[in-house]
Amino acid sequence: MGIGSIGILSPGEMGAAVGRSFRSHGHTVVAALNGRSERTRALAAECGIANVGSIDQLVRQCDLILSILAPAAATVAAQQVAGAMQATAARPLYVDCNSIAPQSARKAADFIAAAGGRFLDGALIGAPPGGAQVVHLYVSGAGAEDLGAVETDHVQVRVLGAEVGEASALRMCYSAFGEGLVALAAQLLVAAERFGVAPSLRSELLENRGTAYEWLLRDLPAVAPRAQRSVREMEEIALAFEAAGLTPKPFQGVAELYRWIADALAAKPVSAAEARSGRELIRRLGQS
Repeated sequence: MGIGSIGILSPGEMGAAVGRSFRSHGHTVVAALNGRSERTRALAAECGIANVGSIDQLVRQCDLILSILAPAAATVAAQQVAGAMQATAARPLYVDCNSIAPQSARKAADFIAAAGGRFLDGALIGAPPGGAQVVHLYVSGAGAEDLGAVETDHVQVRVLGAEVGEASALRMCYSAFGEGLVALAAQLLVAAERFGVAPSLRSELLENRGTAYEWLLRDLPAVAPRAQRSVREMEEIALAFEAAGLTPKPFQGVAELYRWIADALAAKPVSAAEARSGRELIRRLGQS
C-alpha cells in the first residue's frame, strides 16, 4: 500500500521524534491537537508536525495512523478513531504502538475492525529516535510487512508475525525486564537507606554486581518522571502474564511501587541533582 501521509496520536516525546523521522523521509506528518497540552503542541511544532485539529480530520487526511500514547489512553483512542472512520468513511491503517497487554491490543483491534478499518499491533522499543539513537518498531498482524514502506534511518521496522498480540507481548516482556527490575531494585536500595546499611550494600554491589548496579543508577532518573504512567503499564503486564498462566502478583506489586514513587516525587519537585543521579534520587525516596 502507498503511504504518503502519517498521523501521530499523540506527539509526545516519542511520538514527536518518530514523526520527525518520517518527515525527514518525505512523508507528510500531522496530529490532532485539539485538547492536547501546550507541551505536546510545542513538541509537534518543533518537529514540524502539522495540527489538523480533530480526530475526524486526522482520519480523513492520513494513510496511516500510529497510536503512541500512555497505556491508559490506548483503548479510548482506538474507539475514537473507529468512530471517526464510521463518520468519515475513511479507512487509514491503524497501528497501536502502546505498551499494553495482548488482550488489550486485541480489544483495540476489535473496535477498528468493527468500523471496517485495518489494524496492526505495534511495539516501539528504544529511546526517542534522533542523532545516533534508533528505535525498533515491531509489528504483527495480517499484512504487517506493509509497514516496511515507512522505515527510516531512525525507525527500523521489524515484522513479528500475522497475529495481533505478538508485538504487545514482546513489549510487555521488555518493559517487565526494564522498568520492572528498576522499580524492584529501587525499593531494595531505599530499604538499605532506611535500615542504615546503604554504604555497605553499595560497596558489595559495586564489587560483586557492578554492571547491574551501574545500569540501575543510570536508568532510575529516566524512569522516575514516568512513574505515574508506569503504574498502568505494570498493571497491563500483570494482565498479560496472568493470561499466559503466570501469577500477576509480582507486577501488581510493581505497579504499587511506581504509585508510591510517583506520589513521593509529586510531594516535592525533583532537584537538579536528583534528576541527574540515581543515588541522589534513592536518598530522596528513602526520606519520603
